[in-house]
Amino acid sequence: MIQKLRIRFIILSMSTLLAVLLVILGGINITNYSGIVSEADRTLTALSEPPDRFSKNKNSPGKEPNGFWGKFFSEDRNTSRFFSVLLTLDGSVLETDLQSGTIIEPAEASDLAVKAFSKSASHGFAGIYRFCTQSGSDGVRILFLDCGREIKSFRRFLMTSIVLSALGLLLIFGIVVYFSGRIVRPFAESYEKQKQFITDAGHEIKTPLAIIQADADVLEMELGENEWLADIQAHVKQLSGLTNDLFSLARMEEGRAPLQILEIPISDLISEAGESFQSLAQTQGKVIQRAVAPMLSMEADEKALRQLVNILLDNALKYSPEGGSIRLSLEKQGKLLKLTVSNPSLVPLPEENLDRLFERFYRADPSRNSQTGGHGIGLSIAKAIVTAHGGQIHASIAENNALHITATLPQKQPANIMRSQARKVP
Repeated sequence: MIQKLRIRFIILSMSTLLAVLLVILGGINITNYSGIVSEADRTLTALSEPPDRFSKNKNSPGKEPNGFWGKFFSEDRNTSRFFSVLLTLDGSVLETDLQSGTIIEPAEASDLAVKAFSKSASHGFAGIYRFCTQSGSDGVRILFLDCGREIKSFRRFLMTSIVLSALGLLLIFGIVVYFSGRIVRPFAESYEKQKQFITDAGHEIKTPLAIIQADADVLEMELGENEWLADIQAHVKQLSGLTNDLFSLARMEEGRAPLQILEIPISDLISEAGESFQSLAQTQGKVIQRAVAPMLSMEADEKALRQLVNILLDNALKYSPEGGSIRLSLEKQGKLLKLTVSNPSLVPLPEENLDRLFERFYRADPSRNSQTGGHGIGLSIAKAIVTAHGGQIHASIAENNALHITATLPQKQPANIMRSQARKVP
């Protein structure tokens, strides 16, 4: 239990940290990318302002271009590369203008323009080029700005931030794992003291209970049957059963209960358990229906599995109304066996409280009425048995407030569990 608590703490801490880190990384890189796009769009807007700059080149060969092109090119020749392509309204290339010095072939520029034109967008990316479109009387002119260096820088920053974040996450994971032991230590000590208290108190209670039972038996022999003696004996029996159940639960949770893992005919075991409860069900005006798949076997402790079925059936009988129908089923699902006990419930069961059914001393009845004879730890023991066999158990609500307790168990136990249990068997 403490180990599970520690694992949950680590998972919760790292999940929270990862979520915060993803938000920070995403925010920084999205802002960085948006800045690149905004700057490129501002540059394209500035380039597209002069209405006559896309006319045929009137500069002499070998000389710097003049006017707007000359001014922009002379200021940013080392930082910006751009070109334009003129297309017809149906997307055919009329001319390319590469006078800005961008290193690109006319054919490649034409292909980029056709791709950009097909997107039907005023702004966008075509490869590493940011483009904007302008419609005019002579056609559609698409202006391209080379953003290769900015995109490369963005990708380098993105990868660097991811790698550094991953390394930082690993470092923090190690720190959290190291300190998680210290954090859960007070809970572990409290839990150990609780278990020790149950063991010690149980031993202390057993002796006076045995004496009270013996004295009551002697008085019954001397005085005959007596209402008060019968009441004493009933309560002594109830306390003895509770003490034994607490011992059993504590041993299972601590992993000290020896399980004799053998191949058992689980279909026969469950059918026999269901049959043994038929007479009790009839006296209460209830019916037990069985739907057990035949010829199924599994590796398990026969005594523990029989106790599991008895607990589930006993719980169903106690908390179902008179005339209710209880269903006991077993089916195979792949390598797993699914054991289900269903019964109509006496009280409404909210779905948010279903997991609490497996807590010690929890009762679904808000009045905590114990007239049914239960101690409130039967399902806790059932969960411990299922967990010890590597399975899972859960509760669910169906129509008409019907309660389903389902235990999913593996047919084969792992080799390490088999060896471990073998060492525990005397």
